[in-house]
Formats: sequence, C-alpha cells, structure tokens
Amino acid sequence: MTKQQIIDYYESDEHEKEVASILSRAKEIISSADSLENKVVVFDIDETSLNHYRALKDYDFPQGDNHKVWDACIFVTAGKPIQATLDFYKFCLAKDLKVFFVSARVADSLEATKLALKDAGYTKFEDVFVFPKEITNYNPKQFTNFKAERRAYIESLGYKILLSVGDQPSDLIGGFTQYTFELPNYLYGKK
Repeated sequence: MTKQQIIDYYESDEHEKEVASILSRAKEIISSADSLENKVVVFDIDETSLNHYRALKDYDFPQGDNHKVWDACIFVTAGKPIQATLDFYKFCLAKDLKVFFVSARVADSLEATKLALKDAGYTKFEDVFVFPKEITNYNPKQFTNFKAERRAYIESLGYKILLSVGDQPSDLIGGFTQYTFELPNYLYGKK
C-alpha cells in the first residue's frame, strides 16, 4: 500500500470493519464451543489491541528498527484501542473467558504497558507477558519462539488456549492454541 492508501484505510472505517469481520468468526467459535471451562484467549498488543496509527503517522510510517518511534509508543501509559478488538475482548469476558496478553515489548515497558491497556479499556486480564530482561531490543533471532513459549506456559497453568489473536504471523506460530486469527496491519511496511 502507498502511504496515502494506508492513511485512507485507517482514517476511514475500513480497518475497524475488517478487524470486526475477522473477529466475528472468532465469536462464532466461542459461541459454538461445547465448554468454555478453563479456556482462555491470548491477545497480542501492538496493532492488535492497541492502535499506534497516529504515532506512526506522525513519524511518517518509519520502517525497520526505529527505537525512537517504538519508545514513543511502548513507554506511554495512555492507550488507544482498536475498537473492534476491544469489543471482542469484552465479548470474551462476558463469556467468562480469561484473557492474557503476550507482546514483543521489552521488560522495562511492562508497567507502562499494563497502564496503557487499562487506559484503553482492557481493564481485566490474568497477566501480561513481555520479553525477559535479557532481551533489550527487538531482534527476531533472540525470540523466535517467545510467544509460543508463553502460550505453552499459560497451558502449563492448567488453561487451554481456545484462540490467539495477533497482527503478525510471528504472533501466532508455534502451537499451543486451538485457533488463530491474524488481523490486518499495513503500518509496518508488509502485506
């Protein structure tokens, strides 16, 4: 997509409509499940639950390893939700599903991340997982299986992950979830 197409897509209701459409299928799975006992939903954070479109637009949609931009996003305590995801999150809570967040954010951002989630309306969750302290920046070679490992840990607590929601394939690979839902993200220069 060109920059103008990205702007048009996010500033219209097209992004929210596409996310809502994808998550309507997730709602159907939840509604048709035989039992939801001990079932949980795992959400990614950035561009899945929290929307950084405005911040990324302010920086002219930078690509690659740009710590200045991500520091501006992940260390703020105010959060703007992707409304269709927030609506789905509320649907999950209404069905008595527990919620976990797993993100490729650095450990130093954990408290700011929790505050941003709560500010955006994600007020109830079991836990938020970010990188361990030894991973200090976004380097895919260091965390190839991080999200799958966190999902495995969640299942080791006695839960069964019914579905996982993310905006990148890396959010969803590696198993330990029954269903995966990949949301659209045209902000990172891919797709």
